[in-house]
Amino acid sequence: MSFCDLVGIGFDRIKLEFGLSNTMAQLIPSAVFSWFFYLSVPSGVLQYRIGKHNVLNLGMASIIALLVIPTDGMFVLVVACAVYLLVLAFVNLKKAG
Repeated sequence: MSFCDLVGIGFDRIKLEFGLSNTMAQLIPSAVFSWFFYLSVPSGVLQYRIGKHNVLNLGMASIIALLVIPTDGMFVLVVACAVYLLVLAFVNLKKAG
């Protein structure tokens, strides 16, 4: 299952949880796809410099950091950081794999 499959399910819940309007709720997935676009090239350059295995380890470390973020009493900033780490991990794992 890819990130695109989870967009509708995950962001519907975020919309209800934070009481966001439709416009604000749809800005989150578009920001994620923009982050993916902007992080792809630097991730490729990083892979060229430090190697494929180290970029893969960086992606795994991003997932571990994502799992450590507490979800109790979520704030919009915490969710934004978690989504950013998810995209960072996804980009690094896609580039290295």
